[in-house]
Amino acid sequence: MSSEANPPVLEPFTVTVVDRNVKHQVEGEPEEEGHPDHEVQGVMFATNVKYIFEDDQELLPEQEDPAIENVVIIEADESLRVTQVELISDQFKQVGYEVRDGNEVCIDALSRFETPRQLGNLPLEKLVQLYKLQNDQLHSLFNTL
Repeated sequence: MSSEANPPVLEPFTVTVVDRNVKHQVEGEPEEEGHPDHEVQGVMFATNVKYIFEDDQELLPEQEDPAIENVVIIEADESLRVTQVELISDQFKQVGYEVRDGNEVCIDALSRFETPRQLGNLPLEKLVQLYKLQNDQLHSLFNTL
């Protein structure tokens, strides 16, 4: 039997991005058919995933790939515990992340604030609630700068 410990095994990461933009609450009003949870409208899963390690840097091509829309950088320590997550994107701004079960990464992000057409049909109380949430999200973004 070897006295050396087996190195940790890298399990694939499941990366989920949840767009916390208030527009998903407006688009998912209860009178519409579908799932009642507004968050499902803002959930995205990473596709076209490439694992790149520090040792692979000399193997990377210098030209940019136009098919890449968003980049998620996941840093891990020697025991493969996630230590940092960063989302680089023109469409989204990361406001936080959570790691579940060691390899499930859930990123909270905000897309561009746009005024949904449905706002004119909402009661005043709902509008105040949405604008307060949007204001809180803007403060969160400013604090990350």
